[in-house]
Order: sequence, then structure tokens, then C-alpha cells
Amino acid sequence: MDKEESKKNPNYYKNLLDSNDFNEFEEILEFLKEELRNYYVNLEYSEKIIRFIENEFSIDRVFPTQLIFIKQFLNNAFDSMVLSIYKLYFDRGNIVKKTNCGIKYLQTFLNKKLLQTEESQRAILRKAGKKIKETQTLGDNIVKIRNSRIAHCDIGKKSEVEKIVLQIETLKSIFENSVEILELLSLKYFEYKGADDQEMIRIHGFEKFLIKNIWINSDSNTDLDLFFNTLRFNFMDNLT
Repeated sequence: MDKEESKKNPNYYKNLLDSNDFNEFEEILEFLKEELRNYYVNLEYSEKIIRFIENEFSIDRVFPTQLIFIKQFLNNAFDSMVLSIYKLYFDRGNIVKKTNCGIKYLQTFLNKKLLQTEESQRAILRKAGKKIKETQTLGDNIVKIRNSRIAHCDIGKKSEVEKIVLQIETLKSIFENSVEILELLSLKYFEYKGADDQEMIRIHGFEKFLIKNIWINSDSNTDLDLFFNTLRFNFMDNLT
């Protein structure tokens, strides 16, 4: 970490917040980073499962019992992502009581706590605010799913909620937007956190270095892929 460089950077959080707010700001960012890391794992595993089921499994080639685990994992992963999105964007955060921390909480925190807002800081807040609204629009149906099917069981809204199709592409867009927002509102915290972090972010990018799991991607051979390989040996076509 170049301390002299960070001192000169007008958008570095320690140049913009009261020192009493440093710890809370850092805790918020670390919480959001971990939330997005977990979201990413669920997203990647869900995409692998969907691709595997749609491209390789068919009813005449697999025993139905062999799909129980991955279908249940997929349902749980989708529920987890829905809850994450709600926490990040739709919970009413209270920075006085320090409850319901999410991206909206971070936005409110900065709007209240920044000691100065020159044009460069206002530009960051505007860009992040626009991206937050865009992401909330993407998540409109997710609120309905969370409220009526996951957090509560609303029989009266069951038929309405069951008609909602939650696309993996929507979940990916929300993830990408969230990473971009976190990078904007982190005010260089992650760049100057460690000795080599700024250079690693420059080389690999914020998302890949801080959020994505390097062992999990569409081309990697994960534990889930090993499970798929086992299932392939048991395709009905291979048993005849």
C-alpha cells in the first residue's frame, strides 16, 4: 500500500470520512464483499446445474432419483440469492440503529457521513445511485417471491408468484451491477487495503480479484463437476 498516494487521492475514504466512522465503513464493505462472494458461488453452481440438466439429462436417459440432490440444491441456491438481493437492495437499513446492512445502507451511510462532496465524489454517488435504481428495477419480481414464498407463505398470492419466471441472466445482471456498485462506493478501501491489492486489482480487475472464486467458473473442474461425471456413468443409455 502506498500511504503517500492514498493521502493524495481525493476519493479515498480516509480523506472523506471522520476517523470515528472508519471502522464501521470498513465493516460494511467487508460484509458486502462476503455476501457477494457467497452469491457468486450459488450463481455459478446454479448455472452449471441448469446447463447440465438442459443439455445432457432427458427423461429417458436418467433415473429420476438421480436428480433429487441437484434439483434441491438449485432450489436452495435460488432462495439464497433472492434473500441476498432483498438484503442488499430492499431492506430498510437504519444507520442509527445499525440494522439491515446492505448496498442501500452503504449508500445512505455515505450520503450522511461524507465530510465533503466535491464534483468527483458527487459523480461517484450519482453513478452508483443510477446503478442501484437499475438493479432495484431488475429485482421487482424478486421482492414478490421473497415476500410471498420464502419469508412468508401467502396462499392468496400463490398463483401470482408461481407465474414469475426467475431467469439466471437476471441474477447474473444483478450480481455484476452489485460488484460495480461496491467498487464505486468502497472509495478505494480495497485498493489500498494490502500492499499489493492495488496492483492486483489493476491486473485482474476488481470483480475477479476480490469477489469471484478462482476455483469456480464455467470451465473449472469442481466438486460438482465430479458429481456430474458420476451421474454420466449411470445414464440409462450406458447401462443397456
